[in-house]
Formats: sequence, structure tokens, C-alpha cells
Amino acid sequence: MIGVYRIVEGRVNEMKGAGRFMVVKMFLAIYGLFIVATLLRKDEDKLALFVLLTATFAVIIITFLIISFFTKSPIYNTVIEITEQGLVRSGQELLTVRIKFDEIDKMIAKDNGTILLKKGLNSRVGLYFNKQSYINEFDILFIPLAIDNYDNILRHIKHKIK
Repeated sequence: MIGVYRIVEGRVNEMKGAGRFMVVKMFLAIYGLFIVATLLRKDEDKLALFVLLTATFAVIIITFLIISFFTKSPIYNTVIEITEQGLVRSGQELLTVRIKFDEIDKMIAKDNGTILLKKGLNSRVGLYFNKQSYINEFDILFIPLAIDNYDNILRHIKHKIK
């Protein structure tokens, strides 16, 4: 399993779709809460507020989808190198991250890939409080879903950290 693995261009759209779906689910949940709050109001003019909320959320979601379609994240430049001792994540506009297999504390599966956290508090703080922790934290290594041999890489990591 030692080797260098790159993003497979055909799978980038699958990864982008997973990310978009995650954000759209969040917006729909918020929209649902607003609709429930609207229905619980005692005003007579619930329909006008409902139409306004629906139009606002539709514009937000459509704008997000258009922007995300034309935006290319640095994460799509990911190169994962597996060595005998651990993993190295590098790529254009990405921070190079090295994690040894014995330093991996946790694997977190996401819709668009897997996050490996290094042992210690820094990785957890960075994951939850840094908006771009996937690309600029030394203690967090993100393996995108679109990487070549994604499933085999995960199996290899799980085997090594046991």
C-alpha cells in the first residue's frame, strides 16, 4: 500500500456533491425551524411571511450552489503519500501534514472524506474552531473521497493503527 495517491478527476464531482448536499441539508433544517416558528405565530398574515421565507431561502440555496459550482478548493489538489511509518498530505496551496500511524488518535468519516486526528488537544480544538482545518492544521489530515484507492487507503490505515 506504500505509494503516492492523487485525486481522481472523475470523482471530484462526487465529492463536491457530497459537500453541497451537506450544506443544503443544513439550510433546509434551518428553513424548517423558521416555518414552524411562522406557523406558531398568532398573526393573521402567516402566508406573506411564509412566502418571504421561502423566497429568501431559495435565493440563498441557489446562490450557494452557483458559487460552489465555480469555486475550486485547494483540497482538490491533495496528494497522499503512504510511507512505512505514516502518511504525508501535500498539494498546491495546502499545508504539508505528516502523521505517523502511532500518532493517529481518531478517524472521523464525513460525507466528503475522512479526517485523521493526531493525538493531543490541538487537533480537536483546530477541528472544531478553525473553519479551514482540513487544509491548514498540522494535526489534522483530511483524505478526500476523490483520492485514488480511497477505500484501500482507509483499510490500510485501520490495519496499521490497531
